[in-house]
Amino acid sequence: MMSTMELPTVLVAETQPGPLLSFQQILFRTHERADYPHASELATAIVFFLMWVGLRKLAFAGFLLRWARKLGAPDELVEYKWSVLAWNGIFHTWSTLWLLEWLPKHRWYNHTEWLWENIMASDSQKMELEMKCFYMLQLGYHMQSIVWHAIEDRRPDFITMMVHHFVTVALIVGSYLFGYCRIGMLVLLVHDASDVFVCICKGSHMCGWKKVSHVSFVFMVVIWFYTRLYLFPVWVIGSCWSYPVEHRFGFIWFLFVGLMSILFVLHIWWFHLFIKIATGIAKHGSGKDLTETKEAQEDLKRSFSKKNAEFVPTSEA
Repeated sequence: MMSTMELPTVLVAETQPGPLLSFQQILFRTHERADYPHASELATAIVFFLMWVGLRKLAFAGFLLRWARKLGAPDELVEYKWSVLAWNGIFHTWSTLWLLEWLPKHRWYNHTEWLWENIMASDSQKMELEMKCFYMLQLGYHMQSIVWHAIEDRRPDFITMMVHHFVTVALIVGSYLFGYCRIGMLVLLVHDASDVFVCICKGSHMCGWKKVSHVSFVFMVVIWFYTRLYLFPVWVIGSCWSYPVEHRFGFIWFLFVGLMSILFVLHIWWFHLFIKIATGIAKHGSGKDLTETKEAQEDLKRSFSKKNAEFVPTSEA
């Protein structure tokens, strides 16, 4: 068996260069399959930000609003809100499937003690171009989420969601710059996996699919608990204690553990809302989205029209 010191820190598949690899090499201005992260590369996220904004508008105009009508959305407002959830659900599903295919190729996925292997050595800072590109795609997506959330009508969870978005962006940028990208990939996985079922549950509820919404709600609660209340604190945050002892309590270590702890507190708060919804379903046979109020919905209806539909976003839970 190879010792820990003999294990290479970067695992890059030996494949022939293809169009995607060539694009990534052009994007990050390198001829290598893996390269060090550079602060200047964060500007790439602006390109992906504009790409996501454009794709979102095309998806809404092309098929999402039409699908919402066919699936039983009762009015234009619900059509739009369903389309937002569908758009988010498509992204989170793609991200989860890509991560589940890509992460098992790396030894630190199943052995979190290797997340921090030789973390202070310069070679461990190298990132595969696939990882770099995925990071910038994620950063661009969350940047556009902040913009849409900032211009929408205020909901009761506006501040909570904005804190969540900013902490997520801070973790993505910080982990990219300071070489914490391995743990960053795990953070993205546990969040995207649970968000898929949040979108399914809320979308089916909006269209009046009572049985589907109840079943998906059960899946959502179970997966949320497993990924965000178990895997996240135990598997991800817990791995931080494998960080080299001499650097464990430095500023960067405290910063990342602190930001992830903020996310964990938000997860607990949202889970408490899920329990309240479940109680309502058990008592009355139905539940409602506790992140919205009647007043907020009336304000949104007054500001909504087909002309500006694509510019008035609604955040997910």
